[in-house]
Amino acid sequence: MNKKALLLGNKYQSIEVAEQLIEEGYDLYAESTTALFLNQNMIPTSSFFNKGFFQFDYVVQV
Repeated sequence: MNKKALLLGNKYQSIEVAEQLIEEGYDLYAESTTALFLNQNMIPTSSFFNKGFFQFDYVVQV
């Protein structure tokens, strides 16, 4: 099972963080607009928030 990271904040400042986390083997979760903008195979948060409780190994807010 891959590690999960939640990426919050300014989508323009998040690209470097996203690339680093992908290299470290994290599955990335982000707000829908950020996931679409960065196009880093992220999972939009809207697709999982309504399905219950989720735990993340790493949360980043930029």
